Amino acid sequence: MATVIYQVEAKVRGDLIADFEEYMLETHICDVMKTGKFEKCIFAGKGNGIYQIQYFTDHEQLQEYIEKEAPALRGDFIKRFPEGVEINRSELEILRIW
Repeated sequence: MATVIYQVEAKVRGDLIADFEEYMLETHICDVMKTGKFEKCIFAGKGNGIYQIQYFTDHEQLQEYIEKEAPALRGDFIKRFPEGVEINRSELEILRIW
């Protein structure tokens, strides 16, 4: 089965950057990885409060995550950041790695 990247882009308001980074590094990403649905994750920042989080898995595992695990994890995130963080999600299929 093809590997896919579940990519999450976050645009974080300036006054929330430190709290966002701490929450993502210490809590949220750890909780997502504990679901067992992803092989690895990359957390990267572009600067100016823009972050990319890439989770690697296959399509079937991603769909299970979205249906069964994501609602609670997203709910926790929204409780922590009810405003000031804009999230965009996408799924990319890896065609080739060199």
